[in-house]
Amino acid sequence: MMNSIQRFSITRLRISGFKNFAEPRCFEFGKANAIVGHNRQGKTTIADAIAFAITGTGFFGGGRLDYLYALDKPQDIMVELVYVNDTGDHCLFRQRKNDKMSMFLDGVPIRQTDLDTMFGEKELFLSMFNPQYFITELGTKGRDLLLRYLPPFAPALVLEELNEQFRDDLTDLNLEFAPALLQSIRAKRRECDENQTHLEGRLLQLEQGQKESAIQGERLSADLVEATAMLADLKERQFAGLDLTNLQGQVTCLCQEISVIEQTAKAPPDTTQVDAEIESAIAALEQRKAEQYTPQYAEATKTERLTVVLRSAEVDLYQRFSKQLDGNCLCPVCRQSISAEFLPHTKAGCENRMIALQEEIAGRKVNLAELQKLEKQSAGVFEQYRQQDIVAQEQKLSDLRSERKQLFSAVPAPNTNAQRMQLAGLQHLIKMGNLSDAEFAEMGALEQTQTRIEAQLSVLRPQSDSAKADIERQMQESVDNSQRYDRQIAALMAFINKRYELLFRELTMNRVEISLFDVVKSTGEVKDAFKFTYEGRPYHSLSASEQTQAGLEVALLMGKLTGKVYPVYIDNAEGINQIDNASPAGQVMMAYAEKGKALAIDILAPLFDTMPAAA
Repeated sequence: MMNSIQRFSITRLRISGFKNFAEPRCFEFGKANAIVGHNRQGKTTIADAIAFAITGTGFFGGGRLDYLYALDKPQDIMVELVYVNDTGDHCLFRQRKNDKMSMFLDGVPIRQTDLDTMFGEKELFLSMFNPQYFITELGTKGRDLLLRYLPPFAPALVLEELNEQFRDDLTDLNLEFAPALLQSIRAKRRECDENQTHLEGRLLQLEQGQKESAIQGERLSADLVEATAMLADLKERQFAGLDLTNLQGQVTCLCQEISVIEQTAKAPPDTTQVDAEIESAIAALEQRKAEQYTPQYAEATKTERLTVVLRSAEVDLYQRFSKQLDGNCLCPVCRQSISAEFLPHTKAGCENRMIALQEEIAGRKVNLAELQKLEKQSAGVFEQYRQQDIVAQEQKLSDLRSERKQLFSAVPAPNTNAQRMQLAGLQHLIKMGNLSDAEFAEMGALEQTQTRIEAQLSVLRPQSDSAKADIERQMQESVDNSQRYDRQIAALMAFINKRYELLFRELTMNRVEISLFDVVKSTGEVKDAFKFTYEGRPYHSLSASEQTQAGLEVALLMGKLTGKVYPVYIDNAEGINQIDNASPAGQVMMAYAEKGKALAIDILAPLFDTMPAAA
């Protein structure tokens, strides 16, 4: 398993087939190195070779690698990088031959993912090795790189920086995603305003309805007084001068008299026998209707049909055998060879057998047709008799029912008409009293009106009062929620500002300022941004030396965020008068262009005998 390297220095570089070094060339390095030479002598080639060994790309990244091949030479790049870290000396070997890449670390094959684990991803390594890479190559993508390595600030650490009131307002809130939470609470706050407006409209509508209900209540009360008075007058006249007790007694006597007359009347006839006959006739009728015809000639028909099929197959067999008859063929019956001498006799035998079979088939087909005709006639006779039996059974059932009806007709019904007429009159008098039909109907309508008005009055005021109380309760809840959301919004804005204030502290550099977010003060909304300035000026307005100095600060920042101390390669160092804003802690390689001078490496400071422990 590969471990992350926190600190290393390069001691030797050997390259072959690489750009303007077609032949093998070896370079050695110390802690501080001056790489001097005329243009196109190979200063940048050394930077490309180191970047290629570790990342598989050149000094400025990119996907194109063809430019790394030596001109007019076979496409075979070899880079051997020897470095030292806290575990000792190691050799990293990379070769690209005809677009096929191979890598070895201390003689063991490795993958690019292993190198990424050891030295960090390509963007991270090149941002520390090449001071110009972060801005000139990554640009705004450098924001994403910084965000990946900025240390997270736990909400508890940010809360410690806020006052007690803000901490109380943020209790029980998930602050891991504070900007999204702020948007959510703002949406809820707007819903409260909309709900408050809606409730105020409902309350106004309800109060208007209460006024209308008061007017309606007065009208209903007047109608109730009038209906009650009219109803009382009708009820007073209804039974005036009538003895209801006496009338009820007369009704009781008449009911008893009718009961005695009906009980003493002739007993109903005995229909037990005729009922049994009716039940038996119904069962016989249903049974006859359910009967189905049973074929009489099915077995014989099946036998004839099967025989016709078998004889037809036999005829077909003899026909095929006759067509194949020639000298020395086999008999289909005995499987013996038939000589030419017996061939005519055999053919004649086959012809006779086929004639006999065909005659038998014709005869059996006649028999089959006759059997089918007999079956059809038999089924017709069965259905004819079945229908006749059904008609007879239905007639018998009708006669039995008529007989039963005549038994009841012979018994006279008891005559209680006079008593029932007198009973109906008494019941009508008890119900109507002295009122006419119109007056009785009016009394019923007045009772319904009285019940309806009383019900309307009973619910009119309680409904309005309970609805108003419910709306006022909801309005107070909405106000309370709005106030709570306002406090939470203020606290979240303070939290977000404080968190980014702490985050920006990690981005503090000497002359470079980087901003990754913009916080809208009025709303607390956080917007993605990327601003890079050096001494207050944007990067594109800097001179080449200022761009390099700004890149050095970024390289040191990436080392600070990751805890890594890596070599730094400063190209075109001749344009930098003084590096006074950043001091690399690790190995430094500075490339100077000097007219007319061949490539040379001056070791200004040697490496330590042993690597210091990583910070």
